[in-house]
Amino acid sequence: MGKEDVVREELGSLHGIPLYKCFVEGWPQVEAFQARPDDLLIATYPKSGTTWLSEILDMIYHDGDVEKCRRDAIFNRVPFLEMKAPEMLSGEPPSPAAPPGWVGRELSRGVELLEKTPSPRLVKTHLPVQLLPTSFRDKDCKVTLQVPPASLPVQVAGRGHHSALPNHILGCPQVIYMARNPKDVVVSYYYFYQMAKMHPDPGTLGEFLETFMAGKGGG
Repeated sequence: MGKEDVVREELGSLHGIPLYKCFVEGWPQVEAFQARPDDLLIATYPKSGTTWLSEILDMIYHDGDVEKCRRDAIFNRVPFLEMKAPEMLSGEPPSPAAPPGWVGRELSRGVELLEKTPSPRLVKTHLPVQLLPTSFRDKDCKVTLQVPPASLPVQVAGRGHHSALPNHILGCPQVIYMARNPKDVVVSYYYFYQMAKMHPDPGTLGEFLETFMAGKGGG
């Protein structure tokens, strides 16, 4: 079954948080995920500039080397922690010419890809703080940088010679939380729902706004 055959369905729920049903099915693996002391977690609400920030951080981690940042697609360079592609999207392993992780079952799960990623890792998530794997807290994750969408340049919690943090807090995973004006988020998310057919039908923009404000949007 190909991407054109994807049928819209309602979101599932995990501890009261709306998520794709395939993400809920893969939750035990996410819950058991083991953070590393040098991980950097990029935490955002969907449609808040996640890919933009991921590209910036990957560029910083590679000293501004553009060719190194072209080594792979962004979803492989910055794996999506809770990702678990449904079978109809993952299908059989792709040909050797296909981008790694694009549709292959082997790399369709974020945790599995992260386990294969060498340190220091950039980790993407849309999970709220109460659903983050406990390993982030167990390793005493101490720093949250809030990045307003209009602030440039972005100040980053990096590693080694990239670091802007005191030495005594570098032994734990770091977090960057990026927020965006919700008025912009809801419009972007509405059109994303229209484009990405794995979401429920968003209805009209007014109907979707009500869903969004009720906290029932997600994925």
